[in-house]
Amino acid sequence: MGQKVYPTGFRLGITENWRSRWFAEKDYAKTLGNDLEIRKYLEKRLSRAAVSRVEIERAGDKVKVIILTARPGVVIGKKGAEIDTLRTELEKVAGVSKGQLSVDVVEIKRPELDANLVAQSIAEQLEGRVAFRRAMRKAVQSARKAGAKASVSSAPVVSAARDGPS
Repeated sequence: MGQKVYPTGFRLGITENWRSRWFAEKDYAKTLGNDLEIRKYLEKRLSRAAVSRVEIERAGDKVKVIILTARPGVVIGKKGAEIDTLRTELEKVAGVSKGQLSVDVVEIKRPELDANLVAQSIAEQLEGRVAFRRAMRKAVQSARKAGAKASVSSAPVVSAARDGPS
């Protein structure tokens, strides 16, 4: 078997950017753990908001969290009430003082072309007891219609559950 390369690391600087943008000499492990806590919290808190990616930028004491989502209205809430509560909760999770954390919400214009969102959509359909072949076919067709040049989808867990243990 050949050497395995992590896909994100392989594409960094070419077609993909870093998910965290900061530099730390002393507290690297603490800062990285803090980033992971923020991402885990947001994943749980915004599970129905179709969040594709969370980017974190740090400059000095300031922390900037950028949430890329297909449903910005769910994240922002009515009159921005939801984003204000999210900001105060994130300040507690990140351990920064009030006013040092900013949250930006960026809308993904074509969610059919985002691999994370397509996978989330298929997973939600499977949880809703939709036939897996139908869910896969629908996802591939909508991606192709939106202008995707190629699409790869597989459901080895579902097919293994269907075929039985090997």
